[in-house]
Amino acid sequence: MRLFLLVDTMLAAFQTTALSAEHGALTTPADAVVHLQILWRESLSSTLQARKDSVHLNNQRSDTTNIHAQRMTSGTARKRASLLLSSAPSIRQQLIAFGSVDALKPNVSLWAVSNLGTNDDGFEAYLDASTGKLLLLWIVPEG
Repeated sequence: MRLFLLVDTMLAAFQTTALSAEHGALTTPADAVVHLQILWRESLSSTLQARKDSVHLNNQRSDTTNIHAQRMTSGTARKRASLLLSSAPSIRQQLIAFGSVDALKPNVSLWAVSNLGTNDDGFEAYLDASTGKLLLLWIVPEG
């Protein structure tokens, strides 16, 4: 509940500030969640609109109960994404909503912002912790 209130407060504060893809260091999980939500609303939503799962993804992005962020190295993120994406090579490109696994350069500190879904697919987004730049947004298959 505290994170929800903090996210609401931060969203209100950030709504008056125009954020680009890069805005500076993200220092807390709440910073990462709020930054992704703003990026999603301001630029990603138009990119994702063509996807057949765009409504589902947008609902998950808005679900503050199940969205969370954790620090992760780019190596760990790359390994995680590569492992899960390689298990579905025929639909790999469909599972990548934005960016690429190659954008996860070595030795970068990231925030992994995710909603792993409850009874359906989820998503995971990797943000560069020092710049806020979105490197990869991919669909985590159910199961």
